[in-house]
Amino acid sequence: MERGDAIKKIYEWAECLEVDTEREHFKDVVEELTLPVMKDRLDFDLEEEVFRYKLLSPIVKQDGSGSIEILTIKETDMNENKEIQRFKDNQSIDQATALLSKACGIPVGFVSRIKQRDIGKINAVVLGFFAQTGSSRG
Repeated sequence: MERGDAIKKIYEWAECLEVDTEREHFKDVVEELTLPVMKDRLDFDLEEEVFRYKLLSPIVKQDGSGSIEILTIKETDMNENKEIQRFKDNQSIDQATALLSKACGIPVGFVSRIKQRDIGKINAVVLGFFAQTGSSRG
């Protein structure tokens, strides 16, 4: 896929999810997600309103039963947000890990083994499309 087509697709997803693309941080989201969209590693399921992201570095299960290669990223609900908020300000890594665990539907132990390049892409999806905060960088 060409870069322009990937960027257009990201903006279409934003429109579907009613994201304000005029906010300054959305440019960072687009920049972070353009390559994964171009390489078919990130897609959006309109019916389920979830993203599917193929990890650059799959999470190998320690019990030898395989690996996790694709994550489904969804919007968290209020109950999940309460669990995430229980961490204090000085526990920002624990809070970020809890957020990714809930958004991706995987145990915290798996989240802690996701590589930084993948974390950046997942954070851009969560913060850019679901949380709509001031920054997409994790």
